[in-house]
Amino acid sequence: MRRALLLLALLAAAGDARAQGLSLFPASQYGKATLTLPQSTAGMSSVQLQNVLGRNANFERLDSYRDQDRFRRIATPVGRLDLLVSGPLGTGVANCTASIISARHIITNAHCFPQGAGAVKQASLLMDFYSEDNAAQARRFEVKPVPVERNEQLDFVVAEVSGNPSARFGRIALEARDPEPGESLLIIHHPMGMPKHMTRGGCRAHAPVSVDGADIRHRCDTLPGSSGSPILSEGSGRMLGLHYGGSPNPGPSTWNFGKRLSEIATRSRVLSAALAEQRQQEDAATRAAAARTEAERRQQEAAMRAEVERRVKEQLEAERAKAAPAVAATAPRAAPAAPATASAPRQPVQDGRWMVEFTCGKTIEHPDLTQLPPFSVKHEARMANGRLAARREYPFRLPGFTVVEEWSGEYRDNRFAMRISARATSPQSRDVHQWEYEWTGGALQRLPRQRIGLEGALFSFPKGSKMKSRSCEGALSVLEG
Repeated sequence: MRRALLLLALLAAAGDARAQGLSLFPASQYGKATLTLPQSTAGMSSVQLQNVLGRNANFERLDSYRDQDRFRRIATPVGRLDLLVSGPLGTGVANCTASIISARHIITNAHCFPQGAGAVKQASLLMDFYSEDNAAQARRFEVKPVPVERNEQLDFVVAEVSGNPSARFGRIALEARDPEPGESLLIIHHPMGMPKHMTRGGCRAHAPVSVDGADIRHRCDTLPGSSGSPILSEGSGRMLGLHYGGSPNPGPSTWNFGKRLSEIATRSRVLSAALAEQRQQEDAATRAAAARTEAERRQQEAAMRAEVERRVKEQLEAERAKAAPAVAATAPRAAPAAPATASAPRQPVQDGRWMVEFTCGKTIEHPDLTQLPPFSVKHEARMANGRLAARREYPFRLPGFTVVEEWSGEYRDNRFAMRISARATSPQSRDVHQWEYEWTGGALQRLPRQRIGLEGALFSFPKGSKMKSRSCEGALSVLEG
């Protein structure tokens, strides 16, 4: 028995030009996390193993990374597949690497499951095995010995696993595309049944040819036991292929082999469904993120509007307070006030079409803001029962933006008050530019046509920047009744 195990171990370490053999351990060790060979066989096989690892110094143990580290998170859904197998030379424990792809399924190589009645007596998935010192923390899940999907040409099987390990360890992220020549890759695996390792240094797609038929060519070091491990893009952390074999003669002109995930997806109903479910989840996450961003934008916009309105109100009140003493000092002495019960008769404003004209000058309030040239506006409005209303729309100075102004005014107590609120928006931009005008008018004058003088200020605050204001003046003139 020992001689047979020695022969199988040596064949496993050497491998052939393609599929890497299964590493075999004594049958009595099935169900253990840490596997050891008897001394009589460990002597020669460990020399072979040591030489390989010495040449492939880029193997990294993942227990040296923190749980929150990106590589640990990528590696979480990958585990060791243990199989109790029997054959002409007896029974032993074989190891491969497998990845969780759904709540009930894992994927690995077809050659990991020997065919024939009773060839696989038991199978299990060992998860969270990062160190021999913490082997007791590893979790084991039973796997059905007969796969639910098998394809010898693409060397993959999908096997059913019990206990839903995805609930704790998640699922491997999938990407059905081919690696670019020279693209940096990762391989997460359990070489020779050891704790979980990562091949990263020097691990990349072969160049100038990274794909040959259904195969991926890669230069990532592996060992027996690495069969079935995911070939991942280092950039995205997603699985692009399924490693299945290594070259027996390492060197600059050789490479290892994997099967293209895009090819496997065309032959596997389970993998195709897993890809579709992943896309749905990612689309839902994208929509949710967009909704959160839009809600935050609206909250920020509402807060900005509230702050702008507060500042406008404060500045208007300050300007009115400043203007009040000057008006009082220059105004002629007022006539004695009428009795409290009497009120000045209201002078009616003519209904119909009115023309509003005004000019706003430069601003010098903030030296860090560019002064804007004066501008004039002439626009028609409607007056009804002393209330004025108009709407004005025109292109903004920024390409693609349109301004909409809403005009409202009221003649009360023989004085006219008017407000213009403007918003500049674009379908291609989330930016919103806003400004407001607020006027106080003179008394109604009965010239050949009714006329009301205006004076006030414009406040502008694009994108919530510092407030700018301009002094404006103009008049309303009736056009017709």
